[in-house]
Amino acid sequence: MEKRTKYSFVYFLLSLLLAAAIATLIQVQWYPPPLLEATGILPAFLVIIAVQVLLWPLLSLVVYKENKKSLRFDLISIVIVQLGFWMFSLYGLAQGRPAWVAYTLERFELVKANEIVIADLGSVNSDFKSPTWTGPQFVGTTLSEDAEVRSKHLLEEVLGGISIAQRPEQYVGIDIMKDRMLKEQQSLAELSKYNEISKVDKVIASYPDTHGYIPLRAQKVDMVILLDNSGTPLQIVDLRPWE
Repeated sequence: MEKRTKYSFVYFLLSLLLAAAIATLIQVQWYPPPLLEATGILPAFLVIIAVQVLLWPLLSLVVYKENKKSLRFDLISIVIVQLGFWMFSLYGLAQGRPAWVAYTLERFELVKANEIVIADLGSVNSDFKSPTWTGPQFVGTTLSEDAEVRSKHLLEEVLGGISIAQRPEQYVGIDIMKDRMLKEQQSLAELSKYNEISKVDKVIASYPDTHGYIPLRAQKVDMVILLDNSGTPLQIVDLRPWE
């Protein structure tokens, strides 16, 4: 095997290992299944992985010429650009990561980190001032006790599309909402209207403690959140809650 082919092959293997490690981290910590699909980021994510694994090793194969004076510079430049692309990509994925799963009226809403709107940080409970880096957290929401603020929020939602789910100052612990969620949950039988029965049965079999569900409004694909008989969210699953 000639040197340039060997170099590119080793480069490919290292790029593949790095991409696999980063992809695993992202799916475990930032976008736990099935949130890559729910947010609509999956196609871009796959493009990023493909570029990182294939483009740079191929580029090194093209520029690699023995006895070339600038060879070392060219190869180092490719690595630097690749790392820069990783940093840029990870920054975008981090900004768009799911931060909160907020329960509003008869549904949950998936809120990304870059969709959070904080008008007054001092009024935000310390538990909700900043999202974690280990996947989205379940929270409840309540309307402001101030009539003027409620009117302002309503106007901003109608005109600007800013939902109460995006406002951490209105967050409360999810446990407070359990009784309400139990009243508003939907029967599992409803899922068969919008999904293949076999798929519904498979999901329910995987979560035998499931008692009902509540729809999840997401950026790209709406999904379902399963509840147990105490009103505790069990899991976000890739089922359609409506047509």
